[in-house]
Amino acid sequence: MDSLRLCLDRSPAIYDGAFSEKAGLAIPDAQRRLEIIEKGFNPEFSFLALDDGKPAGVASFKTREGSLTSGITANSLLRELGFFGGLRAIFVFSIFDRSFAERQLLLDAIAVDASMRSKGVGKALIEALKDFAIEQGYTSIRLDVVDTNPRAQQLYERIGFQVEKVESMGMLSDFLGFNAVTSMVLPLKQDAL
Repeated sequence: MDSLRLCLDRSPAIYDGAFSEKAGLAIPDAQRRLEIIEKGFNPEFSFLALDDGKPAGVASFKTREGSLTSGITANSLLRELGFFGGLRAIFVFSIFDRSFAERQLLLDAIAVDASMRSKGVGKALIEALKDFAIEQGYTSIRLDVVDTNPRAQQLYERIGFQVEKVESMGMLSDFLGFNAVTSMVLPLKQDAL
């Protein structure tokens, strides 16, 4: 990995590759989904990892000011997908919408290209996000991980994230493809820089 920087490029393919199962529930057509993701990207809310000049991974975050995908709105979904398709997408995306505490940065998503997994890209992206959060005065970073991704949860625990709560998806489990979501928090020390 040769570079890690605030994302100025658009990396919808990496993002969609990591989240196509979830995003596919909202927008089943892969080509339409990529178009909508690219149009709705706000790259200033992400970090991009490069390997030989090519995108290797992206980490997006959410603040009170916005998120990587905050350009995907209910109106844009209705306009792009029509009434019923738009309603479906709005409903599914609303399930994944999360709130966060004051002075807490939300790690909204982390996606690593399949060819770059297990090479430290995810850890490097989280470290860059951590440095950014400290610099901006946040006191913690929170993320949510689904129970079908135990490798990600193990990585987060090694970095220092602690389990805050586990939420069952109940009757939505079959539809969503996972049973529970674990919220994890990484406390930040402001004197760490």
